[in-house]
Amino acid sequence: MTIIRRHGPRPIREDPGFVYVMTAEHGGVKIGMSADPTRRCKAVNRSKAIKAVVFQRHFADHQDAERLTHIALAKWRLSGEWYSCPVETAVAAVEALPA
Repeated sequence: MTIIRRHGPRPIREDPGFVYVMTAEHGGVKIGMSADPTRRCKAVNRSKAIKAVVFQRHFADHQDAERLTHIALAKWRLSGEWYSCPVETAVAAVEALPA
């Protein structure tokens, strides 16, 4: 069986929201999506490891935008939505996507 992974953009659908970049005390960067990144930061921050949401950008399809950002940063992936790249690299990856 051959599995084909498609990395291009999916057809645009109405799924508005934000892709965010959070920093953590351990130096990691979290790339995620949410309709409300500030509330999401508070929910993730139960362990007090998150410093702040340092960047957020609105997209018509935030799920696709997050997926494409994760692909762009794959070589820095630690686990799940956590990355070891500089925060500037993560922000640039989100900024590079079409709105």
